[in-house]
Amino acid sequence: MRRSMVVFILVSVIAALYVGLIGCEGPQGPVGPSGDSLPVYLWGAVGAPELEELPAYVLISNAPEVPSVEINGIRIPFTSPLTGGGCAGYFLQGIVFSLDDFSIPAGDSASLVVTYTKVNGSPGTARANIVLPDQFEITSHDTSSVVDIPVGTSLTVSWTSSKGADAYHVYLDLDYDYTDTSGAHQSFYFSADTLITDTFITFLPSQLFPDAGKIERTQLTSRGEFDISAIAGPLWEGAEGNVTGDGIGFFYGLTFGGHLDLEVSGSEYVAGKRAEPEVRFQKTFIDLYSRRVTLTP
Repeated sequence: MRRSMVVFILVSVIAALYVGLIGCEGPQGPVGPSGDSLPVYLWGAVGAPELEELPAYVLISNAPEVPSVEINGIRIPFTSPLTGGGCAGYFLQGIVFSLDDFSIPAGDSASLVVTYTKVNGSPGTARANIVLPDQFEITSHDTSSVVDIPVGTSLTVSWTSSKGADAYHVYLDLDYDYTDTSGAHQSFYFSADTLITDTFITFLPSQLFPDAGKIERTQLTSRGEFDISAIAGPLWEGAEGNVTGDGIGFFYGLTFGGHLDLEVSGSEYVAGKRAEPEVRFQKTFIDLYSRRVTLTP
């Protein structure tokens, strides 16, 4: 239900941004603003390295041409147009710029500059600056070992505070197969994808093991993972964007804090392929894009 509401709100926001551009056939209305008064809309992020590097990612809408995009003086190349759904299931429109080997240390500043030619022929420049959150780490568990979760119990993960972070993006998934007490094969999957301001999170037994009493614990396979990232930038509902000049929008800095592999106690652990850093980064970026208008601190 929450994801459906998020998508509805996002579609409404994008539609509002584009209705003046694409229009609908019908009675002629009052004269609107001239094209040169419509600023480009920017939504971008850069990530501090987990191991070596994470990409820079910028989505630009309402541009009269393909603009030039730079972060800290490094050109971010045009990747592709994005004209609808299909990106993590969300409705997006615009032009994508990304650089998979962009590298910036945690705690450093990132300066975004977008230049283009306006409809009236004059030059346009939009800018945004962000300081990435400092390095931080998971403290509740050994990140080099698989975390064992007994059937019917909760899981609490905690981490150190990241200076400069406005929130933390938490991602967890857990899936397991088991034989229930009647002898039937069953499967269960749980996923959490949220933003919080605390430096810990607890997943309840009712979330992880809603049918704990029916699990035959001697016949079970499982796999799961947990990721945590610190985020700097305007996140909460009503926050003003941090893009200035001839543009509007939002620019974020992300610092990856750690990863845990998870398994259910007494099960045979099935190692899954961990998403590449840039894939997890993009999932976080899309999550920010889709949910900023609904968040409250």
